[in-house]
Amino acid sequence: METRFPHMSTSTVLAEYRRNLSQFRLWPGIQRYVFALDPAILICGADNATASTALVSLVTLGGRVRSVLTGSRSREQIIKKEIDSYLKWSEVDGGYRHKTFLPIIAVVAGKPGQRIGDISRIMTDQLNFLADQHREALVIEDDQQGNGAPAVYSREPPLLYGIIIAGAIAVFVTLDSAQAGAVPRTISHFDFDQRTMDVWNGFAIAIMVVSVRNYMISIKEHLEDEEEEDDDPDA
Repeated sequence: METRFPHMSTSTVLAEYRRNLSQFRLWPGIQRYVFALDPAILICGADNATASTALVSLVTLGGRVRSVLTGSRSREQIIKKEIDSYLKWSEVDGGYRHKTFLPIIAVVAGKPGQRIGDISRIMTDQLNFLADQHREALVIEDDQQGNGAPAVYSREPPLLYGIIIAGAIAVFVTLDSAQAGAVPRTISHFDFDQRTMDVWNGFAIAIMVVSVRNYMISIKEHLEDEEEEDDDPDA
């Protein structure tokens, strides 16, 4: 099934990264983590202290990954936990933490020694599943007659993001959910074993998450609030 929407190329994604980076606000309190350069973070909410703490935790992640002891949590688990925490912060900062929404990012952590090809297949399956969900939720008119007519959507299905974690490596991928049959494209990879790259690896994660959050903010008016659980089932 084709769509009427143009394919979003990797160059477009990188341009979005640069745009987000140029919007970052400076945070003097964490200058020591950026080699005497002014650090930056893009926030929407007013909780500056939480935002600063979240970013500092990202840029110091490499040290925690390298210090993992045998028999403790795996490096993959530590990286995934940190990314999940930053995603939760972004949902609160963006004001959609308690909204009902389809995610546009998947984070897949392998097991120690697991082959990257196997982990990549899991990521591909997850992104394809999400892409199907987004197209189904947004479609207005489909090509049910099989004549090749493009599907029509209420809004363009989003670019999906993925982070594959294998050992100390985080691989960034994207998939254009507007294109049925699209395959993940690799953007870059980041090695947390490289001590000199700690800050930039942390910022890379922050920028990807900010890209996700910015999209969610752009559609927030279309999201419904989560249903509140009734504490009294007999009420």
